[in-house]
Amino acid sequence: MSSEYSVRVRGRLSPALVAALDPLRPARTTETELRARVDSQAELQQLLARLQDLGIELVGLQRLPTPPQQVPQR
Repeated sequence: MSSEYSVRVRGRLSPALVAALDPLRPARTTETELRARVDSQAELQQLLARLQDLGIELVGLQRLPTPPQQVPQR
């Protein structure tokens, strides 16, 4: 089962840096917050390594709550 993570980094990221970090996408906040659905710990490690390789300072990482499954209405 995949989980969604919020990754906070220092400063504003250019569109080119955001594109290089796909599937992370910016959230609308006063900080740069990127979010991605991650299917495994290995995939999460790869995203964090990509931040490091691009020289982006990680400020915080939070696993977001999984939304409850919606039951179809009859």
